Amino acid sequence: MALRDRITDPNVFRVYRATFALGVAYGMAISLIALFLDQRGFSKSDIGSLAAWFATGIVVLSLPMGTLIRRFTAKTTLVAALFGYALTVSAMPYLHSYEAIACVRLIDGACSVGVWVSSETILLQRAGRSHKAYVTSLYAVTVALGYLTGPLVARGLVAVAPFAR
Repeated sequence: MALRDRITDPNVFRVYRATFALGVAYGMAISLIALFLDQRGFSKSDIGSLAAWFATGIVVLSLPMGTLIRRFTAKTTLVAALFGYALTVSAMPYLHSYEAIACVRLIDGACSVGVWVSSETILLQRAGRSHKAYVTSLYAVTVALGYLTGPLVARGLVAVAPFAR
């Protein structure tokens, strides 16, 4: 059975494209944040604990995410979470204190879980009954391909525009 026979809603492919782009952004962020923080003089312990703040944001918003999606719709939640993610990533270069970066990492994690759960919800709403597992499996592949591509893009960007000293 061909891909287009299993997935007939073009919105599913739109979510995949957005997911891939976001996966690239996440892959870039994962590969660059530690380098950025190291260059700013943060200790290895601080860098590790800032990653824990990101994970805490994921945990904190994971539990109420279903309620938020029911209240505001998956699409609205997705747009808000993408906007929040973009703001947190954009703010990072302008922050200098551990506390400010920890706050942004917490919000980054919360926005990330908002993106993941709302995207999955949209996909499951639009997938045919017999193809839900297939559609979500392709979502996982799309995320993974983005995470794989992101560090390669980051490496190219750092070669062209290295961190300022």
